[in-house]
Formats: sequence, structure tokens, C-alpha cells
Amino acid sequence: MKKKIFSVLLALVLVCSFSLVTAVPVAAQVDEVWVDDDAEVGWYEDATHFETIQAAIAAVDPPGTVNVAAGTYEEAVTIDKSLTLEGEDRETTELKFGYGAYPSLPPLIISADEVTVSGFTIRSGPRIEAAFGVLSGWAFTIIVDGDSALLTDLHVIKDALLDASNRPRIGGSAFWLAPGLEGFTFTDSIVESEWNGISAEAESKDITVRNVDFTYPGEWAIILKMVTGATIEENTFTCTGHSMANTDSQGIVISRGSTAIEIRKNQFIGSSQPVFARSHIGILLQAWKIGPVGVSILGNDISDFDRGIKVEAEVETSGIHINYNSITGDTYSVENLALTTVDATNNWWGHASGPAHDSNPLGTGDAVSDNVLFDPWLKAPYRPTTPMSSFTIDHAKVDFKKKADDDKVRVQGKLELDLVNGNGVDISEDVIVTVGPLSETITMEQKGKKGEKWQYKRPKDGEGDIKHMTINWKNGKFDIRMDKAELTGITNPVTISIQIGDDVGEESITMREKKHHWDYKAK
Repeated sequence: MKKKIFSVLLALVLVCSFSLVTAVPVAAQVDEVWVDDDAEVGWYEDATHFETIQAAIAAVDPPGTVNVAAGTYEEAVTIDKSLTLEGEDRETTELKFGYGAYPSLPPLIISADEVTVSGFTIRSGPRIEAAFGVLSGWAFTIIVDGDSALLTDLHVIKDALLDASNRPRIGGSAFWLAPGLEGFTFTDSIVESEWNGISAEAESKDITVRNVDFTYPGEWAIILKMVTGATIEENTFTCTGHSMANTDSQGIVISRGSTAIEIRKNQFIGSSQPVFARSHIGILLQAWKIGPVGVSILGNDISDFDRGIKVEAEVETSGIHINYNSITGDTYSVENLALTTVDATNNWWGHASGPAHDSNPLGTGDAVSDNVLFDPWLKAPYRPTTPMSSFTIDHAKVDFKKKADDDKVRVQGKLELDLVNGNGVDISEDVIVTVGPLSETITMEQKGKKGEKWQYKRPKDGEGDIKHMTINWKNGKFDIRMDKAELTGITNPVTISIQIGDDVGEESITMREKKHHWDYKAK
């Protein structure tokens, strides 16, 4: 009997226990919240509506979304969880801090991984100063200390600084990327800094900066220190000039053994203001610590600096490649202070004769220093190109004549444009024809009722190597005839290319060498 009573009591206890467990409510996942700094009072009664960004961040669950309405939010925000912070519009949604007591925290600190921020103007005031750890005394607008951050569609402004006594001071950057950070992407934005732009610290990895307009007067727009893997492309760097007597000013600085760095398709605009006590430089490869290894500088437009590109002494140059850039209007286009040669072939130096250097006595382009490999060079300004879908040479012949500047060339082949990745061609675009060492730019005319044929005829008493050229767009066949050419020194294989606007086709062929002519026929 006692066993039955005990069993019944135990069963009742278990039932009650399970009832108590199942009765505890489970908090619902909060995936999305909204922020508005001046909504009607009743709007905030909703548990997902907030007046400040920081309160909304505290309430949302990762990887949720914080939506911020247009307005001005004067607060220091820390993002300590994976989420998306999305402003309504970067021109009307502003996050700012640093206009009150000194020192003030930055407007934005990202301490979590996988954070996305977009649609804001983020502005730091004159009283910003990091007052902790190794950053003490520095001023930043945004600190990133989390992996895989994506920042896009932002207008980042770092105002001029004042100290506690309201005296002007300098220092810091719009961005500070913490040591060891893995993954940072910054795109489609504007950065206006009274001093520096982005500082990427030691052992950071996988950094991308794309389509950002930088305006800076300070030491750099971007500095990479011991960074592995960075792509800096399609940005504009405008140096406004400053009067500091103890520092240079650079667009990009690569230092401390940074490797796998690609700097491509950017525009660097130097300052026309004569206010530099030292010099201003487009790209600096710095010898501090061990120097850069594995840097590709490709397809950039660099103009009006004291030094377009500068390589400091003791930098290891074997992994540096400077190609297909337009480097003009500089005191030195490329200055290499290292004892080893740096590759700077296939660049435009401002004139078809090549750069000014003792080894190129006829060169009237911008100057280069010693230990710069600049030959061959481009005969016209570099333009980013789209490869044609196909480009083949069917027949080519070179006739060498005894008279100087009288060699003859005939090239026939077939081309097809890439209409998926390219944007087609127009008769108004320049056509650049290259055969070995010869390169000439011509303008063609449309022929036929539908303009299906393009043609060029050299004017009577006109100059240039090309006598006649046609392109038949019905079948893609082209025919090039040159005379008045000078092909002394041509070598096999011979590279032949046609560029129409930004569409380019190229093939290298090995010609049969005979006494007075070379010949090639496709198999």
C-alpha cells in the first residue's frame, strides 16, 4: 500500500514539474527593429521601435537588422553583435559624435564579426580621441575590430581636431582597422578627412576598398602595415595639400612586408598648391621594417605629384610590378631608391617617346630615376580594356626595304567583340593598331548603307605608318596595310593588336624569317 501511495505521489510531482517547465515562456527572436529620433510619442510604444541607435542594437538578436530613419543621431555607437545597420539615406541620415566634452569616443566602433553598415553620413567632431590602450591620443571616426565587416554607401567625415584648451591639433584617421583583422570591405562611399583616411594595422588580411572618393591633406589616404591580401581598385584619391614641415603626403602607403597587394584602376590627383615643405607622393612603397613584397600597381592614372610612385631604399623590388599606368605631370614618375631594378614596363609617361632618362636620350615624357625598367613603354595613354571574344591573325607579311622608314606591312585576320562584358564600339572611338614596335592611332569612317564596313585611308601627304585599313563587321574580317614603316630591330614572336575604344584583341605570332621579308600564315 505504501508503495502505491509513493508511486502516485511521484507521478503527481513529475506531472507538476513538467507543467512548470512547459509553462516558462520562450522569448521571441527579434530579427528587425526601427529607429527614429523624432517620431510621435505613440510610435515608441511598439517594442521594436527606438529613439536611439544604441538602444535598438541592444534589443535586436543577431544577425538582425536595425533600420534607421532620416535624422541626426548624436551618439557614440558600439556594435557588439553580428547585424546589419541600415540608414534611410546617407545624405539625410547622420551619425555624429565628438562635439561636446573632451575626449570623446568615436561615433562608431565595430567589435563583432560579420557586421554590415550602409546608408549614413558618419562624422567625428573636433574632440574625438581614443583614450585606451595603444590608441591613446589618436582620433578616429570609425574603429573596426571585428572580422568580415562590410561598409558601403557611406559619407565619412573626420573634422579638424581641437585639444582640451581648444587649440588645433592633428592626428588619427577616418578608419582604424585593428591588428589581426580578417576581412574588411569598404565600397561606394566618400571619405573626407582633415588628416588621414584608412589605417590598416599589422597582420590584417583580405581588405577590399572599391569605388571610394578620398579627399585628404595628411600623411596618407590609405596605409597598409604588414597586410596580407588587399585589393584597392576604382577609387579616386585627391590630395588637397598641407603645410606641415615634418611629413610627406601620400595617397597609398604600403609597408612592413605587406604582400599580395593589388592597386588597380584608381585615379590619383596631386595638389597644385605649393604648400608642401617636403613632398607629396601618389604611391609610396615604404622601407619601414622589411618593406613590401608582392605588390601589383596596374591600370592607374597618377598625375601632378612630386613623385608619382616612390620606392624607398632597402625595399625588396623583385615582387613589385608597375604596369599599364598613366603617370604624368610629376617631378619623377617613378623614383626607385633601392639598389635593385623595379619593373615599370608598359606605362604611359606623357609622351610617345617615353620617359626622360639618360638611357633614353630622345624621351621627353616625365622623368624616371635609375634602376627603373621602363622599356617597352606605351605610345598612348593607358585605357582599361575589355578583351575581344576572339582575335586571330590569318596572314601577316613584313617587307624590309633598303630605304629608311620605307618598310611595308600587311596583316589580315578576324575579330569578334565581347558584347556580354563590353559595351560595343562606336565609329567616333579611336582605333589603335600595334604591330611589334609600331603603334598608331587612327580614326575610321563608316562605309555602306548600314555602316557595316569601317575604312581608313591616309590623307594625301599625310603622316603615319598605316596607309589603308578596313574592318568588315558582317564577318569580322580586317585588313591592315602599312608603308613608311621602320621595323629595324623587330623580334620574333611579333605581337599584333587592335584596340577600338576599350575593346582590344591581341595575338603573338612567330613569323618565318627570310632575307628580305618575314611571313606568317595560320595553319
